[in-house]
Amino acid sequence: MTGTANVLDGVVEESSEKELTVRTRDFAVLTNPYPFSKGDRVHICIRPESVLLIRKDRRPSRNSRENNVSGVVVDRKARGSLYTLQFQVDGSGEGSDPTILQIDLPARVYGVMRVGEHREWAVSLRRDSLHVIRAEQPCV
Repeated sequence: MTGTANVLDGVVEESSEKELTVRTRDFAVLTNPYPFSKGDRVHICIRPESVLLIRKDRRPSRNSRENNVSGVVVDRKARGSLYTLQFQVDGSGEGSDPTILQIDLPARVYGVMRVGEHREWAVSLRRDSLHVIRAEQPCV
C-alpha cells in the first residue's frame, strides 16, 4: 500500500490531537495524529528513501532531531546511482530477529557523507514520513 520495505509492528502508547506515540519492540516514535487509541496494535511504515542518516560531522538539523535511533550498517549494495543500506537497530536481535531498516541513498550523498567508512550511525524517522495503519491491514 505504501510501497515501503520498512514495516514495524507497534502498540499505541499515547494518542492526542497533536501526535501519536507508538512503541515498537526496540524504540518509541512520535507520529502525526491518527485515529487510534491507547493499546491499539499498528504497523509503522516508512519508505527507505525517507530514513535519514544523521551526519557525524555536523550538528543535527531541526528536522533530523525527530525519532532518532542508533545502530549499525550491516550490509550495503551499490545499485547504479543509488546505495541500499541495511541498518540494524541497536539492542535488537538479542534473542529474536534483529530490527533492520532499509535505507536508500543517492550515490552522491553516500560519497559526501563517507558512509562507506563508518558502520555506526544514527537515523531520524521524521514524523511526517511515518505512516501508521491498523495491524490487521496489509502494508505491502
